[in-house]
Amino acid sequence: MKIIGFYADSFEASLVQGQLANAGIQACLLNEYVNEVMPWGSDSDRAVRVGVADEDYAAAMAVLAPEGSEEAEAAVPKACPFCGSEQVSLGLRGPKRWRKILWTALAVLTMSPPGKVRANYYCRECRREF
Repeated sequence: MKIIGFYADSFEASLVQGQLANAGIQACLLNEYVNEVMPWGSDSDRAVRVGVADEDYAAAMAVLAPEGSEEAEAAVPKACPFCGSEQVSLGLRGPKRWRKILWTALAVLTMSPPGKVRANYYCRECRREF
């Protein structure tokens, strides 16, 4: 397990854990409740740590990289793995786009979790998601 970040409270760490879960990466929070048990300790002792598996470390750092940075640019695939085209985009596109939007809207109306509705890479040439 590798630590990818230190956060002041469990709320901030939970947001990061949610970002990673949306990308399909499992993360765990370490020292999640230490602020409630030991509020008088130093900041480094009370920091909530977010950890991921060793093999998911590079992908997790790419997800958490700020938009427009070199790390974020390196995480985006340059070409489609099926046809080799460079016309690749990330988002709710492709043949299942309306299905994803419908499931999200239905989840909002019924106040239930949306499930595995997430953005995928889409090739404009061969029209495939990956």
